[in-house]
Amino acid sequence: MQLLLIIISYILIFLGAISLISPIPGAVLLMAVGLSLLICTSTVAANCIRFTRSKYFKLNRAMSWLENRSGERMGSILRQTRPSE
Repeated sequence: MQLLLIIISYILIFLGAISLISPIPGAVLLMAVGLSLLICTSTVAANCIRFTRSKYFKLNRAMSWLENRSGERMGSILRQTRPSE
């Protein structure tokens, strides 16, 4: 079951990335749902995202923007991957 959820989350992230360059709205929502699902199902993925955010400032800024735009529930899940200061 966990593998299925991870695959679904990657598909949502991929569709969100494609939607960013197309006129179809909802790219931020797809990416937020995909990342939230991935963070909830895999601690390894959450740690990898946290490490990557600490290494790349622009990615961290984009993830912070996504946290603010995705609503309280998904935003709190995405905030779990904030790099420690």
